[in-house]
This record gives sequence, C-alpha cells and structure tokens, in this order.
Amino acid sequence: MVFNGQPVARRAFQSTSTPKRPFPRLPVPSLHHTLEQYLRSIDPFLDDTSLTGHKIKSDAVCERQAWLQDFETGVGARCQERLLELDKVSEFNWLDDNFWLRKAYHEPRIPLLIHSNWWLALRPDPQPQLAEGHGTQVVASGITEHQLKVTAWLIRGFLDLKVRLDRNEIFPASSSDGKGRYTSMTSNSFLLNLRTEHWARRPALRMYNRCRVPREDMDVFASPSPASDPDRRKILVMLNSQCYAIQVLDSDGRPWSPRTIEQSLRKVVLDDARQHERRCLPVGIMSSDDRSSWAKNRERLAALSSQNTRFLNIIDQSLFAVSLDSACQVPEHSLADQSETAVDAHLHNIRSGPMGHNRWFDKSFTLITEPCGRTGMMGEHSPCDALVPSMMADYAISEPINHSAFSSELSSPSESTSADVEYMSWVTDSQLEDACQVAAARAQAIIEASDDSLLDFKTFGTAWISEAKLGADGFIQLAIQLAWYRQQGAFTAVYETALTRAFLNGRTETIRSFTTESRRFVEAMVDTHASPTIRYVLLKDALRVHTGLTRKAVVGRGIDRHLLALRLLMKEDESSPVFTDPVFWKSQEWLLSTSGLSAGERFVGTGFGAGFEDGYGINYMAGLDRLRFGIESKKPCPTTSTAGFKELLRTSLLDMQALCLAQGRDAHL
Repeated sequence: MVFNGQPVARRAFQSTSTPKRPFPRLPVPSLHHTLEQYLRSIDPFLDDTSLTGHKIKSDAVCERQAWLQDFETGVGARCQERLLELDKVSEFNWLDDNFWLRKAYHEPRIPLLIHSNWWLALRPDPQPQLAEGHGTQVVASGITEHQLKVTAWLIRGFLDLKVRLDRNEIFPASSSDGKGRYTSMTSNSFLLNLRTEHWARRPALRMYNRCRVPREDMDVFASPSPASDPDRRKILVMLNSQCYAIQVLDSDGRPWSPRTIEQSLRKVVLDDARQHERRCLPVGIMSSDDRSSWAKNRERLAALSSQNTRFLNIIDQSLFAVSLDSACQVPEHSLADQSETAVDAHLHNIRSGPMGHNRWFDKSFTLITEPCGRTGMMGEHSPCDALVPSMMADYAISEPINHSAFSSELSSPSESTSADVEYMSWVTDSQLEDACQVAAARAQAIIEASDDSLLDFKTFGTAWISEAKLGADGFIQLAIQLAWYRQQGAFTAVYETALTRAFLNGRTETIRSFTTESRRFVEAMVDTHASPTIRYVLLKDALRVHTGLTRKAVVGRGIDRHLLALRLLMKEDESSPVFTDPVFWKSQEWLLSTSGLSAGERFVGTGFGAGFEDGYGINYMAGLDRLRFGIESKKPCPTTSTAGFKELLRTSLLDMQALCLAQGRDAHL
C-alpha cells in the first residue's frame, strides 16, 4: 500500500476546517461481482489437478461455476442479506466494525513479536557533530549525550504532530500529487482522490494513547480514559527492560520543550544507573509471548498489587512508548555505513530489540534509539496499517536536530518543576519470574528463527519503469513472482495490500496479484524457447490485469474481505462447497505476503514477518532510482532462504529490464 512518497516536512502542515462532506461508507460489494471475480482469481490454481480431484481443468471450472451459481441463489443470497442488514447498524462500516479487526488481529494467539508487529528503521540525523566525535559521551547505563538529544527531538516531533492533528492541521497537498490526491503506487498511472488532507487524520490519532490488551480468547484495546487523565499526557520509557513514565504534555496538552524532555530522559538514565542492583523483573518480555499466556500473566501481575494495576493503566493510556537501547548491535559500524549488512543489524534491533527485551510489544508504536544515534519505530498492527505510522515518522524526522532548542532559555520554570518522571517498581513473585524466563526463551527462539534482510536494488527505480511506460507496482510484483518460481519451481497465492482509505474507517483490501496472466508471463520467462516478443506481450498483459485488480480493490470492489464476511455469516446448519473446496483455501495460502510502502527517502529499511512458515513477508519501498525490499522468512524452513531469494529477485528485476530494453531497441530497428 503506497502513497507517492514525497517527504512531509513539519513546516508544510496547514490548517483546514473540518471537511464539509464526510467520507462515504465502505460499500457492500455485489454478490454476483464477487463470485465472478473469485472464479477468475482461482483460474491459475486449477491447473493443479491435485487440488481438483484430478479433473481436467475444463471440468474443474464447470464444477466450480455450478457451486457458485448455487451459492449465489441460495445460502450466499441469505448471507448477503444478513451482511446488508449488519451494515445498516454498524457505526462505521460492515467490515472493520464486525470482522476484520477481530479475525485479522485480535483473535490470533500468536506472539506479536515479528509475527504481527511491523518495524521501520529511520534515516540518521544529518549532524556533522557525530562524525567529528562529539555527543558520543556516555551519560550512564550505556546511553550517550547524542542519543538523549535525538530521542528528545523525535519525541517532540511526534508530540507536535499530535497537537496539529488535534487542531485539524493536517497533511497538506504538498505531500500528494499537487491536487489534493495521493498517488497509489500500486498503479503509478492511477490517481485516486482520497481527500488527502483528511483521510490520514483519524488513523494517525488512533496511534496515540492506544494499547492492545491481551485476553485469553481475544484481545481488546484498552478503554480510553477521560481526556483529563494525567496518564494520557505521559509516555512510557524503557531502559534495560525497566519501565518509566514521563510527563511530556502540560495540562492544556502543550508539549514540553525538547530541553525539558531531554532533562527528563536524563533523569531516567541516571536513576537506572542507581537502580542497577535492585532492578525489577523485566515484565515487558511477557508481552512478546503468545497472547493467551501473556493474558494470564498480565492478570496475575495486576492481581498482585494495586500499584501494578496503576502502572499497567499508565502504560495503556500513555501517548506512546520509547525504548532507550544501551547498545548498538554492530557498534563498529558508523552511521555513514549503509551497507546491507549494517542496515540489517539496524533493522534487527528495531524489529526485536535485544532478544525481545526493552520493549512493550502491545503499544501502538515505540520509538527506538541507540547510543550510536540510529533510530527506528516498531508498532502493533491492529490500530492502523503501516502507511500511517510511516507518514508520522516522516514528519517527525523531517527536520534535523536544532541544537538551539536545547538552550535553557527556551524552557520555562513551570516545565522544570512539572515534568514528572516515575519509576515503575513492579511487585512480582516466583510465578511471574518463571513466566519471564519462559517468555524470554520463546522470544529468543522466534528471533533466532527469523531470516530477515534488506535488498537494496540500485540499478533502477520507478523513474525507469515509468519511462518504459509500465506500472511500477505491477512490475515489482511480477519480479517477486518470478523470483519465487525460480526458487520453488511452483506457483503460490500472493497477498498484496491495497488501501481503501477513500472510505470512512476504510483500511485495506487484498490484491490477488497471482493471476492467470502473471502465471503465463513467469512460465514464458523460464521457458528457453519463448521469444522476447512473446515474453514482452505477456508482461504487458499481466500488468494490465494487475492495474485492473488494484483499481477494483481501492474502490471497495475487492473480493477477499467480502468472502470472509459471507463465510462468517453462515449459520451452523448452512454450508457450501465453495468454502470447503481445497482450491478456496489454496488461493488464500499467501506464501508471498507483500506490501508496498512509500519511496521512503527518510527511511533506511522496513519489514514485517512472513505469514506462513514456508513463505516470505516482503515490504518494499520503491524510489525513483532504487528499490528496497525488506524480506523475512524462517530459518528452520528447508525450502526458503532470504539470501537466496534476494539474489533471485535481483536477477529477475535485471532480466525484466533487459527484456524491456531489448524490446525498445527492436522497435526502433
């Protein structure tokens, strides 16, 4: 899911009034359209006779046509009526109010660590002082002077953004195509009017004062406390797995100065050094565990002491979290080292921290800083999708540190006396001590199993793809599918995220990027007898189909969310072969889970976990002159290799470019 990737400078925000016309509601798709599109989407799977009872393809197609016709006039029609009625009584829309948040995020019991949370490494602050050796002095506990300033500056940036969002000073047209529209990179030639200046405000505000709370069967969001609650003016700061609360807003919601925030952080660091011999259990590590285990342990933590309950409430209501990491994973690398090895080390720390420690994985987002000045964000996925926090990060880091902002003259006396810092001295017992040890062991196993790396492809970017008159996102998707086939010798379903931000509380829809046309293109690319002309024709055809699927998805005419709702609305005595068909499930076995972000000019890299143990999670940033892919797989799987996939993806991109260049030369002969 992508916008045009232009930087969002802090000074570029503008004030606007509340929009006169509200966003439209997410439409309930036509049942006939969904079933028609579904049949088309499973066509490339029907060549696999093991899924169809060894029927020839024409018979397999006819059989499924009959099932879909029966469904459309029978149980499917009844489910559609139920869905339409449900939509009428839903506050925002039929999908997010009833199905998506629950099924995609809050019901699964898997740990958030790597499996669900996203991560984003930010570009270093362009400060010459660090290169000259200034600011690297250690304050205490491994934290440096420069780290404190970087952290305070970014905290203030995120607070400044919240104030502007609260005042309805929103993302301006300068972050779009110049006409108040964001460009969907899922189709470079397709501009969708998303009422840019308003769609991002609601989900961005949801990133503040938000925390996921584990429950044994299904998680929930912590209930928001009144706006007057002082805890809503605090942030959670973690250092050496210890928890602190820092007040960063005054009673009127105005942010403290960078200097005051820095002073508060310094108090945390010095207090941690004093607490060294009597530190509490690292209770945050339990948030990395499976959700049911964490739910039981959190309940016990709360039951042991009213003080613990208060601390948990502070965390739940706090604006966001900050992790002060006391070591860089690869300290010998300077900030100027942007090799893939150095970037991978940076990404790994942002992704999972020191073996899962010094994080509270339930918080909507966590700002992470290291002694060497590297920074990043990690976040819980359920409040909103990663595009929004990436826009927030782009804003927060848009301006380099202004060292004059740390002058004492800019801090008022009231700030110095009112900026509270509180250490959370948890009351624990042997049972929780065991739980922390078990959670730490599980976190270590998850981290060590993760095969995560960045591919920084610099041969070309979206500029060349556009010059070749091709769709950038479709081109990238085809390269990913070609790399997969070259590695696996087989095809798989591909999940690609599309935004439905044109609608009230719209989130995402699936683009089923693996199509009959993409399959034909990949087959031609590995067929030594296929001519370049045939390959190019098939490339263009596959891109055309991908563009069409993207357009449908972003305007609420995708099929996967609709099929999910229909299936969940069936009663116990109702059934359909549509949903018991092995092809139905195979078409949703997303061994390639992909999502485009933005050009990411201010980002170093990004990533999310693979959805299946034998698949890949691929988050990519497509810039004008480079393409970057954050790729994650699992080391225990014998059929996947992130390093191998990176090289195959690099080769596929080059082969596709060579094909297009040769076609262009032939056209001029």
